[in-house]
Amino acid sequence: MRSKHNNPSQRAPTLPDEGFARMPQVCAVMAMSRNTLERRIAAGQFPKPIWISKRIKAWRVEDIRELIATLR
Repeated sequence: MRSKHNNPSQRAPTLPDEGFARMPQVCAVMAMSRNTLERRIAAGQFPKPIWISKRIKAWRVEDIRELIATLR
């Protein structure tokens, strides 16, 4: 019988070692909805994203890891 943890879609969300993470990945890692993320950005409680192109925004992985470390 296969373990449910062998399925990549059921593993805990993770961030890449370096680079950028887009909104769906950040929301999954932080366990919050898109609306909550947007509210926290507006309130200054979450780092602002970097616009990579006209329609794509992402966060530096280092900024997200730093935020996670301060929340623990």
